[in-house]
Formats: sequence, C-alpha cells, structure tokens
Amino acid sequence: MSKNKGKDGEMQVAKLLANISQTNDNVDFTRQTITNCPDQGADFIIKHDKNFLLEFAKIADSSIKNDSLRNVSQRKNYETRIDVKTTDKKLQKDIVDKFVQDINNFPNCDGHILMGGEGLTKQAKKNFDTAQDNQSKKSKNIMYIPNKGIRKLEEHYEDENKIKTIDDIKKK
Repeated sequence: MSKNKGKDGEMQVAKLLANISQTNDNVDFTRQTITNCPDQGADFIIKHDKNFLLEFAKIADSSIKNDSLRNVSQRKNYETRIDVKTTDKKLQKDIVDKFVQDINNFPNCDGHILMGGEGLTKQAKKNFDTAQDNQSKKSKNIMYIPNKGIRKLEEHYEDENKIKTIDDIKKK
C-alpha cells in the first residue's frame, strides 16, 4: 500500500477493470489522469457493449434503470465513466451532487458509475435517485456501487479470470 489512500482505491479498481478486460473481449478501459490531478470526475472510462452495464450491476447488487437502456441506440461500443471514492464511510450529498454535475463533462458517455464508500447518506441517496430518474430520460445510465459491491465484482472476475501470471498468457 502506498501512503495515498485515494491512489490505492483507484489502483484496486484498475486491477478489477483489468480482470474484466481479460475475461470479456468487449470491455477495455482507459485511465484519464494520474491520482490527484484534475480529471473532471472520471478516474476511468470503460468501453463496452450494451449488455455490460446490466451484468456489472447484477454482479455488484447495484441498480440501474433498465428502461434507460431501451432508449440507447444499437451501437457496437458504449462508454461509461467511473468515479472512485476511497472511504469506509457513507458518501455525502456533496460528493453525489458533484458526481451528477460531472455527467455534463462527458456527453459521449452512456453510463456513469460512482464507486466506493459504505453507502449513501439519506440526502445523498435521495439526490442520487432523483438524478438516476432524470438521467434515464436522457438515455444516461447512472449507478452507485458501494465497497461491498466492489468486493463482489472482484471475487466474481478473479474467479473467472484464470490468468495469474504472464506465463498463463503465453499458454493461450
């Protein structure tokens, strides 16, 4: 572990996304900036197919507005922004409000995922739910994945990804 908790959380999600990318040919990701640099609310951008967000939400026990996916055009590639918050506390209203505001910085993203924390405070949840309803009308999918959901994703994709070393890749 480094001395930077935020960086460690982002790197943990990077490892998760790498595992997902190795198990799913239709998923890849980029990291927008390095830790503690302005990123406009995007730690990662994932490129994926249409079904990925539903699978991701199901594994993480998160919610997504299924009706908003019906409004998304039939394209091969979609983009989703991920904003990681490294904390063992509930996320506050101001964090959720900034996450929602940052949607405007990424008009080409179909999805927006806030990850981290042990849940949302009452007011943060209310604001998130309102934003989720409003964004689904614009064919934008937003979801929140708490720490326990991240752990479920890590377990699922670690079990599914049989590649443990560079030698395993050579055997493919």
